[in-house]
Amino acid sequence: MKSKIILITCVIFIKSISALASSTETVNLGIANLEKKLPFDTLQWVQTNIINNKQNFIDREFSVLLNALPIPLKSYYTISPENAVGNITSIGVSFLPSFEAYADNYPPVMFPVRLIIVWQTPIPMIEYDSIGYASKGVWGNAENQFFGNRIVADIFLVDFSR
Repeated sequence: MKSKIILITCVIFIKSISALASSTETVNLGIANLEKKLPFDTLQWVQTNIINNKQNFIDREFSVLLNALPIPLKSYYTISPENAVGNITSIGVSFLPSFEAYADNYPPVMFPVRLIIVWQTPIPMIEYDSIGYASKGVWGNAENQFFGNRIVADIFLVDFSR
């Protein structure tokens, strides 16, 4: 039984990685024209186009960043520090489904790409509850609409390489 679970997890992981790397279209992202070729290096693209140019996204609606992404978000989690009880101050987003987005699931030289989006104004948890319970961390249209009009205060790349 354990080997079946491991096999299924490996198959899902391989399919997700190949889905990230299998597109060969040209997309105008407003930041730069991106020609996706095999293999598509998500980490390099995010570092170059999002982190190095985060001033293009700060103090703007999150939808600006969402529209610039070459591949869709798959999962997210909310961040509510102890000093902000009842409020969401930021979210972590990933291009992989939540069960695959853990750094421990990857070889030492391969890391999931995860961004932290800090909100200019914390979001009251009571506003988020109905979406959160329904999605359980899976990014979808409801999350695009709910978070899309929130103003970004800062963007960080989670560095799993350390």
